[in-house]
Amino acid sequence: MIESSAVIIVNYNSPDYALAALASAWGAAHFGGGLKKGTRLILVDNGSTDKSAERFVDVLTGQKPAPVMEMRPGVEYLLPPPEVVRFVTSTKGRVRADQCDAPVTVVLANQNRGFAAGCNIGLRLVGALGIDMAVLLNPDAVMTATTIRAFADAFSEDEKLGLAGATIRHHDAPYKLQAAGGAKLSSWALLGRNQLEGKLFEALPEGEVEIDYPHGAAMAVSAPFLTEVGFMDEQHFLYYEEADWAAQGGDNWTCKWVRGASVFHHRGMVTQSHNVEKSGTPSRSPLSDYHMIRSRMIFASKWHQSKLGFLYAASLLQALRRVMRGQKAQAKAVLDGVREWKEPQSLEYKPALPISLEGTETCAPATFSGSSQ
Repeated sequence: MIESSAVIIVNYNSPDYALAALASAWGAAHFGGGLKKGTRLILVDNGSTDKSAERFVDVLTGQKPAPVMEMRPGVEYLLPPPEVVRFVTSTKGRVRADQCDAPVTVVLANQNRGFAAGCNIGLRLVGALGIDMAVLLNPDAVMTATTIRAFADAFSEDEKLGLAGATIRHHDAPYKLQAAGGAKLSSWALLGRNQLEGKLFEALPEGEVEIDYPHGAAMAVSAPFLTEVGFMDEQHFLYYEEADWAAQGGDNWTCKWVRGASVFHHRGMVTQSHNVEKSGTPSRSPLSDYHMIRSRMIFASKWHQSKLGFLYAASLLQALRRVMRGQKAQAKAVLDGVREWKEPQSLEYKPALPISLEGTETCAPATFSGSSQ
């Protein structure tokens, strides 16, 4: 039985989006059917370079007004009051759980070690605090009030359910689906195909939809899965974290779409993974191209080694297509991803360098020399 939960939001340079995500989660915890032992919120600022940390302090302590939050069907926005928010700093991806007893914890990490590493900061707290379930919510997504309760009911009904995905809808009307829970992985290219993408929410078919892994914009994990399988693989700076996590679970755990859990998602807003040029040509950012290729190679090396040769060739063709489109920076990023996947993370494509925050990895309140503009 799921009696407690946590919502984990990992931010990188998108503070106002993350504040909206946080407000939707706090609203869901209070208006969507609360759990017996409550819901904690964990917001991790993943070494942002745009003064996100200062922005969180300003808004969540009431020193500055909250950003405008766009209303969406079923979303209830509610920012937590300052007295329930605790700010902590982390220099090594850890915080001391015995001092993090507030309903809302904002972790200010001094370095961006990737999305998986940011999630793991919150997931380690979940494990240490004995929380039954964690919901991972992208900073550019907002959840409906029913989402936490729907995930909790799904885990309570199926003890073998390890990972669950939400109904992911576009943020703008008519709110078509990005994914029904998650994706299926193609057998050779190892590319994810989002289930029921483009469908209208009102026209969704009845019954189950099979997924190989949940969509990272909004997914949930059970505490028993965390205990047995462990945390996300931090080799994946961006992309393939969910597919890798599901593969780690193997046949002992199931992965499913939870229809009643629903979010609205600004697709690719943070990673710039779905840009379109004025000519209509799709254009990922070099950052996105690099990590997509690099993470796919890492994933294949763990679970599909026989396909590495094919993926090398496919990546070279992908780079050639970028060149033919005039996207030389993206072509270089693809080639670098192929060449460097066995090496430590490349700083050239790393979206943040370490920044200085006062304090240590204990739960001392964070302080800043000035507030954001």
